[in-house]
Amino acid sequence: MLHRHINQFLKYCRLADFSIRSIQALTARLNEFKNFLKIQRIRSIKRVRYRHLINFAADYNTTSIHVTKSLILTLRQFYQRMRMANGGRATNGGRATLSY
Repeated sequence: MLHRHINQFLKYCRLADFSIRSIQALTARLNEFKNFLKIQRIRSIKRVRYRHLINFAADYNTTSIHVTKSLILTLRQFYQRMRMANGGRATNGGRATLSY
């Protein structure tokens, strides 16, 4: 299920004319997120909680502050696009939304 959401998001990024480097970075970060969720045995986007996002951004293979910043921005864009695609409503009851 997450794979479908990621592919839809990346398709949107291509249509929105994101740069090739941005799409590559988003792809890499979202694949890391997918692997993190797999390790956590989370298979549905509805089961992702805010603490999962925090743990991922804070601890998952993070080597520098720049990578952490990239992870946070990627997750923010991903969840914002999912909210837009869902008519402005949170995709999972608001449990995994990121505030600005």
